[in-house]
Amino acid sequence: MSNKLRNTLIIALTAMTLGIVLALPNFAAAGIYNSDDEVTYKEYWIDHSEYTGSCLPDGTPEKPYGNSFYIEPSNKCEKTLAFDIPDDFSNAIKVEIYLDLWRNYDIQSARFKLNDHATVYAPNVGSDWSRTPYVAEIPKSELEVGTNTITFWGERPFHVHDAAFRIYYDDQNPLVPGDGSDVTPPDGKLESIEDDNGVKDPMSGGSLAINGDSLTLTASVTGDVEFVEFHAWYEGYDEDNDGEFRDWHNLGRNNWFPGGTDENPLGGVINHIGTVVPQGGTASVVWDLENVTNQAAVKFKIRVVDSNGNVRDAAGGESAEFKMVRNKAVLAFIIPGFKDAGIHMDGSRPDTAQYDFSLPSTITDFNSVVLVGAYWRNPKFSVNDSNTQLANSGDTWILGEEIIQYEFAQVRPQSDYLQLRR
Repeated sequence: MSNKLRNTLIIALTAMTLGIVLALPNFAAAGIYNSDDEVTYKEYWIDHSEYTGSCLPDGTPEKPYGNSFYIEPSNKCEKTLAFDIPDDFSNAIKVEIYLDLWRNYDIQSARFKLNDHATVYAPNVGSDWSRTPYVAEIPKSELEVGTNTITFWGERPFHVHDAAFRIYYDDQNPLVPGDGSDVTPPDGKLESIEDDNGVKDPMSGGSLAINGDSLTLTASVTGDVEFVEFHAWYEGYDEDNDGEFRDWHNLGRNNWFPGGTDENPLGGVINHIGTVVPQGGTASVVWDLENVTNQAAVKFKIRVVDSNGNVRDAAGGESAEFKMVRNKAVLAFIIPGFKDAGIHMDGSRPDTAQYDFSLPSTITDFNSVVLVGAYWRNPKFSVNDSNTQLANSGDTWILGEEIIQYEFAQVRPQSDYLQLRR
């Protein structure tokens, strides 16, 4: 079989989608779980009983008693949410805030303040219809042990789907538990990576043979472990919308955390290698590499979470650096300048969006094409004159993928277009 019949080209949209396809933000504070070194922290999520949706014309909340999957603040409609921190964090290392933002616009609208302090925060991430995480450090002095509040507003309506605070601690900078609370982090270590040729030590480095399009990763864990997440650092799709294509790949599940509508027993992270509930102190996952390119550099880590919100990220440290190689070419072509489009999000939005792009002349060296993006509400798509099909038959917040091998003749050098529609 010739190389032409074995090679695969991945067409990557340069942004995530919400509304339909998200654009790259102008700025980015951070990815979601980007730690290279082992860190411990506790997560305090704002319960969705505090989320009251949008506002009615008279300014009152859409859901006055909460339990919405979002809030929509604006200049005419402030939203104040309460949350508790039962633990004494005066000696802790630092505090971070995490927000899952939607529609924060190219000229960012979102504003918030904590406990009526004078400081006004303006998240500098997002695009018109994008869904983008915001992670930033805030002074410990802005929070209190016990009940706290956060107030949101903005020049234009925007959404917050989830919000949390992370308080980092270690033995030298402890987090002291409140009455009935727990601040003991779980522990763990990545034990092995199995490729086509057998089991390898994660700290050995070298090459990983992936002609079978999979790797098996196994970790050991101890303590009150609720689930284990497996993450990889590699060159791929920018699902966290931070402008970095070579980074730790992961994204937060939309409106998942306490009381959210997207309940999932395996936690709130998607677009990573996978999440596993350990059995007998061991967790193992198979990473499906069908739509991941060959890699000059890839690293691995685990994130261990307990039932009380204590986290050990990069537990046991990150792995050594590996190459991932096949006996065929699997390459990526990124559509430059890709912009988001909210299709039929309200009465003013279109039912169809079209994107024109030009594939390189080397497209003739490949025999299969994978279109990779992230889609909300599962739109229909077509490439050139191909038949219309759904972007993703499953989870509407996970990475949308569609293999269009049987339509390869419809993809050509130059003068291509992608249509997305409701």
